[in-house]
Amino acid sequence: MNRCVYDSVNVNCDGEQNDSKKWRSLIRQIFICSGLWTMYFTPGLFLGVPPVYIAQSRKISNSTEAVSAEMASWISSVFGYAAIPWVLILPLITQRFGRKVSFYFVTISSIASHSLLYCSTTLTEFFISEIITSITFASHTTLLMQVIAEYTSPRYRGVFLTLKGASMFWGIWIGNIIGTFYHWKYVGLIGLVCSVYCGTALFWPESPYWLASKRRYQECTEAHYWLKGYGTESRKELEMLINNKKNYNENTLRKRTLKFNKGFSELQSVIFTDEFYKPMLLTLTLYLLYYCSGKLVCNMYVLEIVTELTASESAAYLTMLVLDGVTVFGMYIGCLLSRIVKRRTLLFTCASNGVLFLYTVSLYLYLIKLEILEKNNIIIISLLTGFSICITIGPMLLLSTICAEIVPQKYNQLACCMVGLIDKIIFSIVLKLSPSLFRALGIHGSFLFYGVSSNIFVLILYKYLPETKDKTLQEIGNSFKNKWSNQSE
Repeated sequence: MNRCVYDSVNVNCDGEQNDSKKWRSLIRQIFICSGLWTMYFTPGLFLGVPPVYIAQSRKISNSTEAVSAEMASWISSVFGYAAIPWVLILPLITQRFGRKVSFYFVTISSIASHSLLYCSTTLTEFFISEIITSITFASHTTLLMQVIAEYTSPRYRGVFLTLKGASMFWGIWIGNIIGTFYHWKYVGLIGLVCSVYCGTALFWPESPYWLASKRRYQECTEAHYWLKGYGTESRKELEMLINNKKNYNENTLRKRTLKFNKGFSELQSVIFTDEFYKPMLLTLTLYLLYYCSGKLVCNMYVLEIVTELTASESAAYLTMLVLDGVTVFGMYIGCLLSRIVKRRTLLFTCASNGVLFLYTVSLYLYLIKLEILEKNNIIIISLLTGFSICITIGPMLLLSTICAEIVPQKYNQLACCMVGLIDKIIFSIVLKLSPSLFRALGIHGSFLFYGVSSNIFVLILYKYLPETKDKTLQEIGNSFKNKWSNQSE
C-alpha cells in the first residue's frame, strides 16, 4: 500500500516521516486521550463523594443512624449494580454506531449526572445521580479502554492507558478534599465543567478498527495515518489490521448464511477458542486480584476503617487524604516505570510486596488486639501507605492496561461485554459485602483475607499471563493461539 497517495507532503517514500509529522501524530493522540482521561476523572469525583457524604450527613444529624451501615454500603456500591445493564448495551451501540457516537452519549449522561448531583437536596436525588453516572462507569471497561487501545500507537499505548487510572484517582482525591473542607455538592459543579470539555470528541476521527470492520478501508487508512503517522511501524500495523479485518469480515459473511438454529453452537465455538477464553480468564483473574487486594475498599471505607483503628476522626480524614495523594502520585511513578519495565515484572514485583504489606498489617493489628503491642497511629498509617503504593503501581495501574491489550479484537463486542460484567459484578459485590466482612472478621481478619486472596491470584497470573509491552494488538491476539507459558514471547 503506497501511503504517498494519501499525503505527499512531508512524507518520504522510503517509509520514514520527518520529526514534525511524528510530533503531530503524538499531539493528536494526546488530544484524544485528554478527553478520555477527563471521562475517567469525572466518575472519580463521584467515587470520592460517598465517604464524605456519609460523614457529613451523620455529623449534621449528630447520629450514625442518619446513614445506617446498610445504607452506607448501598451508597458506595450502587454505581456497580446500576452499570451492569449498560455494559451489555454500550458495546451494541459502539459496534453499531461507532466509537464517536457512543462517546457523545456517555458525555451527555455525565453532564446530566453531575448537574443533578449539584442540585441534589434529598437522598433520592443523590441516588438517581449515582445511577445516571453508572453509564460512565460502564463505559470505562466497554468503550474508553477500547478507544485508547485503538487510537494510540503501541509505543505510547501503555502510558496512555496507565494515565487514565491516575485521572480517576485524581477525581477521588479532589472529591475527598472538597468534602473535607467544603460541602460535597461542589463536586458536581467541577464534574459538570469537566464533562463539557469531553465535547471535544467532535474533532476526533472515527476508530480505524471500527471503520475496517465496516469494510470502509479507505476511511480506515486515512484515519490511521492521521492518528499514527506514516512511519514503518504505523504502516505495518495498518497492513495487519486491514488483512485481519478482511479475513474476519469474509468469514463472518459466510457464517451469516447458516441457519439461525446453529447460532448457539457458533457462540459456543467462539467462547471455547484459545483466542477468547484464555484472555477472558486472565482478565477475570486480574480483576479479582485488584478488588480482592482491598485497595478500593480502603479508598471507599477509609474513614470508617481508620476511625476504628485510631479512634480519631482527624486522623481518619488525614489518612484519607494521604492515601488518595499517595495513590495519585504512585500512578505517575507507575506510568514512568511502565515505559521502561516489562508489564509482568512491574505487576508481580509490586503485587508481591502488596501482599506482604497486607500480611504485615493483619499481624500488627492482631498483636494489638491480643495486647502484645500498643497501638501506634503512625505505624498504622505507614503500613497502609506502603500497601497503597504497591497496589497502585502494580495491579491497579496495570489492570486496565493489560486487559485492554489482551481483549481479543476478533470478538471485540462479546469480549467487551464480558469484561464489563466481570468488572461491575466484582466491584459491586466487594464494596457491598465489605462492611459485613469487617464485622464478621474484624479489620485484622479482613486484611488477612485480602492477603490470602491476592496471593492466590498472583500465583495464577505468574504462571499464565504473557508479556504485552510494545506489541501490537494483533501480535498479542496471535500469542494466545499458542500454548500458555509464563515467558514473554
